Amino acid sequence: MKSEKNSKKLRPWIILVVILVVITVIVVSCNNAAKKLTEGTFVLHEVKRGNISSTITGSGKTESPDSVEIQLANGIKTEEINVKVGDYVHVGDVLATLDAESVKSCAASLEKELSALSAQLAMKSTQEAITASVGGRVKHIVAKVGDSVVGTVNEKGTLAVISADGFMRIDIETEEELSLTSEVTVKWADGEESGQIIKKTEKGCTVIFDDEEAPYGMDAEVVLNGKVIGNGKIAVNSPVNVYGTGGVIEKIHVEENDKVSVRSKLFSIENGPLSNSYTEALYSYNEKAEELKKVIAYLENPVIISEVDGIVAQADDGSEKSQAQGMDVYPSAGAIESSDAFIVINTGGAVKMTIDVDEIDIDDIELSQEAIVTLDAYPSESFNACVTHISKMGTTGGSITTYSVELTLDYDERILEGMNGSAVITVESVENVLMIPVDAIHEDTEGVYVYRGKDNENKERVKITTGLSDGIYAEATDGISEGDILIYTDTSMMDMMLQFSQAGGGFPQRGED
Repeated sequence: MKSEKNSKKLRPWIILVVILVVITVIVVSCNNAAKKLTEGTFVLHEVKRGNISSTITGSGKTESPDSVEIQLANGIKTEEINVKVGDYVHVGDVLATLDAESVKSCAASLEKELSALSAQLAMKSTQEAITASVGGRVKHIVAKVGDSVVGTVNEKGTLAVISADGFMRIDIETEEELSLTSEVTVKWADGEESGQIIKKTEKGCTVIFDDEEAPYGMDAEVVLNGKVIGNGKIAVNSPVNVYGTGGVIEKIHVEENDKVSVRSKLFSIENGPLSNSYTEALYSYNEKAEELKKVIAYLENPVIISEVDGIVAQADDGSEKSQAQGMDVYPSAGAIESSDAFIVINTGGAVKMTIDVDEIDIDDIELSQEAIVTLDAYPSESFNACVTHISKMGTTGGSITTYSVELTLDYDERILEGMNGSAVITVESVENVLMIPVDAIHEDTEGVYVYRGKDNENKERVKITTGLSDGIYAEATDGISEGDILIYTDTSMMDMMLQFSQAGGGFPQRGED
């Protein structure tokens, strides 16, 4: 009985020893295999011609390129919403039924507004003069009789300049030690005026003085205790520019240095623009007339008819919002605010996809470049696309900045909004070129080279010149010929075996996936 108990105690140890022996054999075998790979496992490659492309990849979701917003006049209510978010609608489909009484009330209200606007339009008036918007002194008149008001403003920036606070100013650069209480004299060609330093600047100071006689834009010098401490151009301290929106200058009613008050006539104009009140009334009339035209159509048939094919992206009837699949859905009837979109329909099909491109690659992207899109919904198919927009504004995340690139796919009715996919943009390609594996290429201080030969003992070093690469193959533009045999180490197999041996024979450690 005692020997049986000892035998049972020994069995686990025997099993453990056997396992350790097996593991040791595997590790030794892998290490030997890896050593052989590093010493003499080579691949032969015959140089042939083919095509190479350089590409940039990205992922995104499909969406529609355009949308149509349907709005209702203020106060119109809906009786029934016939569509939900995500529905596909066709031209002629009924989107909603309207409350007939609210349509009548809206039409009456619009007619009343149009009647009032018509009365304003009957009193048509044009602007005959340009007046001062502030009181002050006219210091500079730019416009001349016969000048176009708009043309002068566009070319010169103003019709005239008014000094609003009674002071001129001059900014000078000086190294003198100055006090804000220092009194100075500003001198110009045929006059002078006492001034005061009001501000010190980084390189000098600002001096102000009375605007009654000082000439606008003239060179002047600033004198302190009989010494010239700086010079500059005379400017208006608080300038107010005079503008106009149309017409031709017929008469100028002021001269430079004249004092004016608010609404003083500065210029008479002919062929002046319509008055502001008339322009505003005309805009409102046209807007309300267009609304009434639509409402009249609803009086005869109080329904909203779709004028486009597309997918409903929003159905907003003014009632409380509920959430469904991340989008707003409005199930019950209500009043519509005129500024809100009642229904939004995405049109054009889900043919747009936006991807993010790294700042390193964005310079290689150009409009109209071809792309191939693969969608998760159809993994075995590819869809043609092209680059239609490149954002010049980047988004930074961490240390990487990316730029949005918009792709437009060829229309396919199977592609729905929100489908996930990836895009491959071809930025450069070459055809019928000599192709060599990237693993076969070496580089040192003497240049880029490959080894040519059928065995490791008789190989020769050949200097080459490379072109485009796709990361697997590179174009050889010089140094080798079609049919040459290249010899190189299979680094992929070597790396795999080395990793296997370093990981203890490939068995995962405790806690590893």
